[in-house]
Amino acid sequence: MFSLPDWLRSKPKQLTEENQKPASELDAEPVAKVGTNIDRPVINLYRPHITSGDCLIVTGYQDFLSSLSILMKELPELRDPENDSDIRIRISFGIDTANTKRLTNPKPVTEEMKLYWLERSGLQVEEDHDLIAVLAKHAIKTGIIDLRVFDPELAKRKLGISGDRRLHSKIVSSPKGAVAGSANFSYSGLYRNIEYADDLDAGTHELQVERTEAAEQAWDVSVDWNTEALEILEKLIKPVTAEDAMARTISEQKGFKPWLTGARKEITSHTLFGYQQELTYEACSIVYDHGIAFVEAPTGSGKTEIGCHLAEALSETFSEVVPRSPVHGVARKNAAVIAPPKVIPSWRKYSTNSLQPVANSKLAKQHLRGAGDEERSGLRLDQFGILIIDESHTVTPGFEQASQMASAIELAPPSWNVCLSATLLGNRDVDWLTHMQEKRASIFMTPTFIQAMGELFERETHVPKDIFNQDTQLAVLSEPETTLT
Repeated sequence: MFSLPDWLRSKPKQLTEENQKPASELDAEPVAKVGTNIDRPVINLYRPHITSGDCLIVTGYQDFLSSLSILMKELPELRDPENDSDIRIRISFGIDTANTKRLTNPKPVTEEMKLYWLERSGLQVEEDHDLIAVLAKHAIKTGIIDLRVFDPELAKRKLGISGDRRLHSKIVSSPKGAVAGSANFSYSGLYRNIEYADDLDAGTHELQVERTEAAEQAWDVSVDWNTEALEILEKLIKPVTAEDAMARTISEQKGFKPWLTGARKEITSHTLFGYQQELTYEACSIVYDHGIAFVEAPTGSGKTEIGCHLAEALSETFSEVVPRSPVHGVARKNAAVIAPPKVIPSWRKYSTNSLQPVANSKLAKQHLRGAGDEERSGLRLDQFGILIIDESHTVTPGFEQASQMASAIELAPPSWNVCLSATLLGNRDVDWLTHMQEKRASIFMTPTFIQAMGELFERETHVPKDIFNQDTQLAVLSEPETTLT
């Protein structure tokens, strides 16, 4: 794009003893400051220039939201609408709108770049911190921040270049010097990516002058983009009433599509009633947050149908958010329903291939974990991600007289659990909730922790028992000598 600077042109030169510099002169030459984001952050090189009061930034990547958010972070005084400082920040962006080329007549580069941003992201930002870019509106309106985009047509006329060539330079210059390297002026370039950039102070090297001139040359072949940038920033924040904000919040809380299964006739051959959909969605949300939910509804309200929809919705969610167990090679998925024998036919009537009904009377006759053998078949509760307990008020958790249903669930690894019942929450259910939450705590016991605890218990078994003998004489410590004594 630019004419090749003199310092890049080859200049064959034979070194002789006369023109070789002594070591003392080499040591006296200026050494560039370097940033890589490994042990030396690139932002540390840029910061003195950004805060100098007159900074020109040339970047090949047009992530202007990220660029503005960096300026708002490094120059917080620009956030104040009353600020009237003499700071001047100029940014020349490269363009890359190849994915938005149209079949009609080409649009001006300023319009093309605006459409690229609005069509690519709309009201969405990739990084949360990019939202503070909206605070730069006042600085742009007052000219403190001046934005331009590289115009290939203008570069053709002024620089004599040919073809569709794009700006890819990364230079930051100020009265203090100039930085050049691989880092774009974005969060990724200045904070995350492994880059290389070096900084030369003003007047220390001819390369600093070359960099400053190249940056000004890029600025000269760029066109104003402030109006378009302000239009995009205006779309990031939309003033709404309190009622609209509340409605949006409720919609987001109730609008997760995988849990909106009420209209899916293929699950139970008909749609859910409104209250059934609400119970299904709320139960999914509670299970996702806490691992267990109680669904209490009167007899005849369709708890079986609700359970079938819960099995379908939670199975899909479980498979997406819970990774494969490092212990078991088989992926855990689908749901098992443990219910009294009298309601098993009803479950089988509506169950899909993601749900397996199991009569609680058969639990004692099956291997609850792993494959079966010649004597008992295998239920493999350890391979289900969801356990639904119908008539949960009949479950008797505890350590002395636990019911077979409770014992079966204890043997299963931590999973997502739903309890269905027409009986109001009572003490037994509270005990069950506490018991299940304690069971779920084992999720967070890592193998390293378990091994450390095992070693601790092993050491305790070798401790002499006579240390607990109260007849043993204890050592008497004499009181220390102090000024009071």
